Amino acid sequence: MESPNVIVIPPHYRGTSFDEMTRALSISARGSGLPIDLIGQTEPLTNDLTGELLDDERYIQGQIAVIAEITRRKNAAKILFLDFFNPGLDILRYAHLQRNTESKYGSILSGGSFLKDDLYSFDWLRSYELAWAHTYDSIYTPSPHIASHLPEPLKAKTKFLPHGMDAFTPVVSDEKKYDVVFPHRLNSDKGVDDLIKIAKGLNDASIAVPVPHGSELNDKNRYHDSLSELGNVTLLNAQNDSEHAKTLGSSKVVLSCAKQELFGYSVMKSVLSGCAPVLPNNQCYPHFFPKDFLYDSNAEAIDMIKRNLDETGLEKSPALEEIRERIRNFTFKDILKDFFSGD
Repeated sequence: MESPNVIVIPPHYRGTSFDEMTRALSISARGSGLPIDLIGQTEPLTNDLTGELLDDERYIQGQIAVIAEITRRKNAAKILFLDFFNPGLDILRYAHLQRNTESKYGSILSGGSFLKDDLYSFDWLRSYELAWAHTYDSIYTPSPHIASHLPEPLKAKTKFLPHGMDAFTPVVSDEKKYDVVFPHRLNSDKGVDDLIKIAKGLNDASIAVPVPHGSELNDKNRYHDSLSELGNVTLLNAQNDSEHAKTLGSSKVVLSCAKQELFGYSVMKSVLSGCAPVLPNNQCYPHFFPKDFLYDSNAEAIDMIKRNLDETGLEKSPALEEIRERIRNFTFKDILKDFFSGD
């Protein structure tokens, strides 16, 4: 029997944050004690993306199929979308109007065209996202960093609850193969240009750059040549989940240079895996990490990494252990309880 409570999974790609979120949501839904169905693209697509966009033509066909699938469910009373970005949402709302059906819509917000340096900050998209904001009844985002950037219609309906780490099991190793890991998409919004500058200031440090599995970093990527020319950078192509976890666990420091970040799955996973974080003093990071782990310039990041590599045992400091314990307890159950158990 179909449940009136539905989580909608958009078309997404293996090795991405949406892949992680889908698995974590599935675990949280099963453990919530609530009748919830996961529908949509519940299995990830193969990840062979090479450009700046986060999808390809398979997303378009998949999204059309997802909207059609939800439209066919006539008893869906509460619908939680894994992504705020939802082309076709107006069709679904109109279908419910035709049936005289009262359905509550919620979404999990991980980015938006109204955020500076967002990869999808297209002028034409802002009007659509403002319309979607009016359509959603509840919006969930993981950190209050976004609050000052939200359009007015979003502010009153937005709640700040962290994403879930339910699906990640760290692999912590005492043998550290890499000094630094940069476990992020190789796109402009992740600050790859700053990574290159920082790497040039760390000639004696080994830096791992794992590429999402199923994909290869090749010359179609704008950063391929610059990264390949750095003698201290190792590109780890097409890692699966197990290999990726081992890379995080065999690294000493996790580096982020993100220009836009609302949660930072890769950083959270790296910290749980034993890495000491070196993170920008902006975006979501000050909400989750104290100043000791934040930098204000590339020069300061280089200095912090050098000091971290010189200080044996920093990754086991009481401050980091306290942070890890908090991250371990991040779960989607709080969002599910608020949305599906509330009025």
